[in-house]
Amino acid sequence: MQQAVKNTTDSYSRNITRRYRGALRYMADALEDHAVFLHVLSGLPQATQQMHSALADGVRRRVTGLQTEMNEHLPESMMFRHMALLQGALERDDAAMLAYAMGELLCHAPDDGTVAAACAAVEGSGTAATSAALLARYRFAPQARLDCSEGAVPMALHHRSSNNVLYVADFRNHLIRRYAQNGEIMAPLALGCTLPHDLFADEQGGLWVCDFGNNRFLRLGQDDAVDRVIELNPFCTGIHQGAGVRSGCTIGSTVHLVLANEKTKARFRATLDLDEAEPQLQFVQGKGSIQPLRLFKGDNDLFMFGWPGAEAGRIHAGRRVPVAKGYLHPQVRGLVAVGGYRYLLAQNQVIKLDENGVQVFAYSLENVLGISGCSALSMAAGRWGGNDALFVSDAISGNIFVFAI
Repeated sequence: MQQAVKNTTDSYSRNITRRYRGALRYMADALEDHAVFLHVLSGLPQATQQMHSALADGVRRRVTGLQTEMNEHLPESMMFRHMALLQGALERDDAAMLAYAMGELLCHAPDDGTVAAACAAVEGSGTAATSAALLARYRFAPQARLDCSEGAVPMALHHRSSNNVLYVADFRNHLIRRYAQNGEIMAPLALGCTLPHDLFADEQGGLWVCDFGNNRFLRLGQDDAVDRVIELNPFCTGIHQGAGVRSGCTIGSTVHLVLANEKTKARFRATLDLDEAEPQLQFVQGKGSIQPLRLFKGDNDLFMFGWPGAEAGRIHAGRRVPVAKGYLHPQVRGLVAVGGYRYLLAQNQVIKLDENGVQVFAYSLENVLGISGCSALSMAAGRWGGNDALFVSDAISGNIFVFAI
């Protein structure tokens, strides 16, 4: 068994990182230490059933003990090993080893400042000079927590750059909440909405609210007053009867929408042109059995996440952006583009993708925040304290967490 594990780590070295090859080797060596015990077990074909059961229980206890030992000691030992690699790379100006060690240290644990301190301690090194750019690549640190009222469900977020205000669609209380740049709570907007489900901006700086309960969406001008309302009920007849608008975003003057019927559980994708004097809703025939769930805009690209299979597809692209890697995630709650990167919110993780769609890091919100139990609902990008930031809402606490990126 132990030799088979070692053979596997050698045969599939390209598909297994050094970190986990080392972990598998560690398991193999521990199993080798128990070879005598395993040999005794295999050499007792005539033993009683009771003896076999006792020996099997012994194996399970040994395996459980081994797993516990790995969970408790392996992360710490791997951290020391990669810190040693990082310091050696800085001293030798080894850029490749620096990138590897830094990636291992920052991709698998929250940044506590240790890596930055190690890089700053080495001066006059060409590699040390480039470490700041690498650190920025993995930057993801909690900055603030914005409290909502008790019972709030922050279903959608949007940060408006023109006034540095964060807007929150409170699904349960039928309000649009607002937070200033310093976290100050502003007066909420009571727009007569029922179950506001999404927020999205147009290219003229307007903010649209998806009023799911009334099957319409409203536009807020720069003064946060409603200056346009588009009713969708006249267009929803036949199989679309009773559908309400759940999600939306704009590409140019075209609004892309997802509508859902809560009774039939059917979902539809539709478009309309805001430049038309009387916009007409056009339903888009979907392919296969994929049901559209959410729409997100990344730069000039429009992405749809659907069910079943949580498949992702690029509907419209102003430029070619690969989506093969990093986008097939269940429970997608957010997708934003910042500084050449894309950030995906899925299954309580923030996943950072580079311009080629390759994952840079995947941070667990529970681990980073140091809490047990959260349910990420939505995400938005904006500015906080003069730096780029991500805003992530939590359904359990009703809070919004701010992360520096």
